[in-house]
Amino acid sequence: MNSNTADNNALDREALLSDLSKLSEFAYQQERKDTATALGVTVSALDKEIKARRKGNGDERPAGGSTLRLEPPDPWPGDVKAADLLNEIRAVFKRYLVLPEHGAVALTLWCAFTFFAEQFYHSPRLLLTSPEKRCGKSTLMRLLFALCCKPLPAVNITPAALFRTVEVTRPTLLLDEADAFLRDNEDMRGLLNSGWTKDGAVIRTVGDEHEPRSFSTFCPVATAGIGNLAETLADRAIIIELKRKTVMERVDRLRGDRLGAFEPYKQKLAKLALREISRFEDPRIPAALNDRQCDNWRPMLAIADMAGGEWPTLSRTACEALSKDESESSDGYRIVLLQDIREIFDKRQKNTPPLNDLTTPELIRDLTEDESKPWADWRHGKPINARQLANLLKPFGIRPDQWKENNVNMRGYRKADFVDSWTRYLPSKQTKQSTPDSIRDAGTYAENQVVTQFPIRDGSAESPGSQDV
Repeated sequence: MNSNTADNNALDREALLSDLSKLSEFAYQQERKDTATALGVTVSALDKEIKARRKGNGDERPAGGSTLRLEPPDPWPGDVKAADLLNEIRAVFKRYLVLPEHGAVALTLWCAFTFFAEQFYHSPRLLLTSPEKRCGKSTLMRLLFALCCKPLPAVNITPAALFRTVEVTRPTLLLDEADAFLRDNEDMRGLLNSGWTKDGAVIRTVGDEHEPRSFSTFCPVATAGIGNLAETLADRAIIIELKRKTVMERVDRLRGDRLGAFEPYKQKLAKLALREISRFEDPRIPAALNDRQCDNWRPMLAIADMAGGEWPTLSRTACEALSKDESESSDGYRIVLLQDIREIFDKRQKNTPPLNDLTTPELIRDLTEDESKPWADWRHGKPINARQLANLLKPFGIRPDQWKENNVNMRGYRKADFVDSWTRYLPSKQTKQSTPDSIRDAGTYAENQVVTQFPIRDGSAESPGSQDV
């Protein structure tokens, strides 16, 4: 081939590639295979060349949606005292939520962890659970959105989108309604489990040549759902069990359009992350924790030790209190069971003297007496048994108790143990009295917490102390 022929072929090839880069995506897809064959290259190589030319021409065509951009907050310009900052963030959680004891401490440390995650080997998951709806999970997820580093909320995400997003952006994933989209989703659970360690990754082949590539899955993840998720997820998580607030429990209402007011907290945490890099020491772990719990709490205890003040003590008290065996039941009949047991105890109150304790056999007998109820043929036509009853009540913190009656050991359930759950989860009952005790016994519950979706914008930059946030 002489030089003139080679030059002409190069010109023809350049003109062809230039014309291809100007086609619509639909038209290009029609031409790409034949053109790749004519040029003697793979389709994948041709795609890369056309993509580069379009990008150079400012004509890169996105597939739809909006570009995902997650940037860490700018560091706070002034000085930051770590202990004081953690105290302020803990106060924010207490202001807007009814939390279990030590819950605000754990949430504060986990938010701080999202700014330091790359310095640790484990990424403890945050698992927010409740027995039923309207217990504050969505409000808590909005606060995490406002306080964590590079938050990315998602009520649903595919496994492929998850590991590609994590590889590119290293977000703090906020997965709401996890009880729905994680159910029977082994691929998603496997990805979330693998990202618990820094070397967690998945291997996938990409492109027409099926090139094997490694995608990291390591990042902070918070999930929220009703009941309990898979044991493998719970085992890697700090678990915060939420309850519906009562009429006696008051919290401020969180406005989703004003989450920008919390930006200073994120900036101060970013300043800490910049200042305290590589300063962490291996913390002292309470002896009561098992190996997996030690791994979950080690980053948070290290952050607490760095902050100083009362946080080393607060963090260890919290980790011992919250590191308990998770409850096993997530059955949807729990509220019906609470209602039926309340009716049983109400009937027993007419006895002389009133009966406030029921043995397990007595309670099961009363539950299965009405064949229209689900308890008479609970499983495969058989009535509910003691173990199944205990599993249904366990998420409410209600467990069988022991007492003596006429010098005979009895085992069953006490009315007093149900009162708190009746108050939180059952409709109110009309009573003649209006004292707090009578309201509590009647099962009155508070106005439901308002649930809104995550905001598109951060909102205004009002002071974090604003009462209208």
